[in-house]
Amino acid sequence: MRILGIDPGTQYLGAGIVEREGSRVRHVAHALLTPKDFDTLPDKLAYLFDGLTEIIEAHRPEVASIETVFHGKNAHSAIVLAHARGVALLAAARADLPVFEYAPAQVKRAVGASGSAAKEVVTRLVCSILALETVERADCADALAVALCHLNHAAPLVRPSVGYRIVRRDIG
Repeated sequence: MRILGIDPGTQYLGAGIVEREGSRVRHVAHALLTPKDFDTLPDKLAYLFDGLTEIIEAHRPEVASIETVFHGKNAHSAIVLAHARGVALLAAARADLPVFEYAPAQVKRAVGASGSAAKEVVTRLVCSILALETVERADCADALAVALCHLNHAAPLVRPSVGYRIVRRDIG
């Protein structure tokens, strides 16, 4: 099973692809999209859509997993983040990928960190699990962690008969 993990953002968006081969987990690729380089939100969102579409076409994942919006103190930031998530969901839907959502704390626990662990801890653990020296930014490690989280919780893949679906997996 090949999984695309997405850590959404309008400054940086991490995308990571992992694959299960029998009982082994293998790093396939990761990428950092930098919408911060664009001036307007519509331009940032178009860039994200094009970048994710290119990643999906290049690596052909079977499923996508994405972090849910966290409940932060800044409502404006949460709304802008929701735009980036929407674009990621659209790119996955256009590629006919089932999408699974995971809470940030759940993603951290999936790689062996506490639910409140710092990004540096998650990065170190993801690099260890996938035998990587390093990743460009924590956003890439977070995306790989989202993909690993799905591997930990994945039921056998059942394709929807018609259309697009999101499956939320909120596990205590």
